[in-house]
Amino acid sequence: MDAIVYIAGYAAHSVSKKLSCSTCFSTLVVENREIEAENTAMIANLTRGGLKFPQPWTVPMVLMTKLVAEKLSFGENANDFLSCSKQRGVVNSQTIHFWKNQTSRCVKMATLHKRLWAW
Repeated sequence: MDAIVYIAGYAAHSVSKKLSCSTCFSTLVVENREIEAENTAMIANLTRGGLKFPQPWTVPMVLMTKLVAEKLSFGENANDFLSCSKQRGVVNSQTIHFWKNQTSRCVKMATLHKRLWAW
């Protein structure tokens, strides 16, 4: 899970570079590195001051994106997905669609993983 949190930090940093609003920035990145957050050991060990600690809500979104990409890359969907020229757009649209449907039901991440693989 540390790697997912690391990727979430990178994603939050990438988006935050395009923001001029400090409030928007703070919704993506944790400024206070003294805050104890789950699964941040990898970031804490690798940072020399530049790595970003993501807000907790970003981690499930990155995990869901990973799961959607895996689901599309294997099994019955693999040939269509891998031959598609717009894979990024397909993953984005499916992740957003799945996120909206599942988070409105307050589903835990373990349940999301099971539901996604049943999809």
